[in-house]
Amino acid sequence: MRVKVSLLGIMAEYAGFPHLEVGLEEGATLGQLLAEVGARLGDRLPPGIWDPVTGAFAPSVAIFLDGRDGEEHLPLEEGSEVIFLPLMAGGLWLEAI
Repeated sequence: MRVKVSLLGIMAEYAGFPHLEVGLEEGATLGQLLAEVGARLGDRLPPGIWDPVTGAFAPSVAIFLDGRDGEEHLPLEEGSEVIFLPLMAGGLWLEAI
């Protein structure tokens, strides 16, 4: 199945593009998609967005699945859209502490 991924704000700048499509097996979860996106983009993203030690996105990145807060156990469907939104405060990107 194909899943649409949108990278907003500074994430698109680091990745070099704002959108991508990811092919996953039927029954894949959001957690599996996050791992795939991290594997593809992790070396382009700073530690405040992607933690290479834990292999996870930082808490400063909001992740939405089909317009709702994304939880890793949620199943994906053909055509699902996942949005990555780095959180900002006062116009400044928040680094994970």
